[in-house]
Amino acid sequence: MIAAMVNFDDQKQTILVIVIEPDNFERMKEADPVTLESTTEGGWLQPPRFPFNFSILFGYETNQEELHSKAKTLNPAEFIKWLERGRKFIPGVDGVQHTHVIRRGNDGTSN
Repeated sequence: MIAAMVNFDDQKQTILVIVIEPDNFERMKEADPVTLESTTEGGWLQPPRFPFNFSILFGYETNQEELHSKAKTLNPAEFIKWLERGRKFIPGVDGVQHTHVIRRGNDGTSN
């Protein structure tokens, strides 16, 4: 897995980039989730610099050699552009109307 918190100061935007590789995906199919821990929990995940303009980009890549090569040689903006090379928007499938939000109630339960 590749994960990076990328801040774009000129746009006042933060993007958390997560790229899942085949071995990660196989584990996830068995209900073994990927967990990114915050620095307060001993991990590397910093708070977003621009929390009001924060996005998460999830990617999947089978060519691990190319993935790691691109991650090492491209700047963050170029790497994100490379990850998005096949991006499509499918009306009726993509969009907020098909997003399920899990929220905690005042009593701690999810609804």
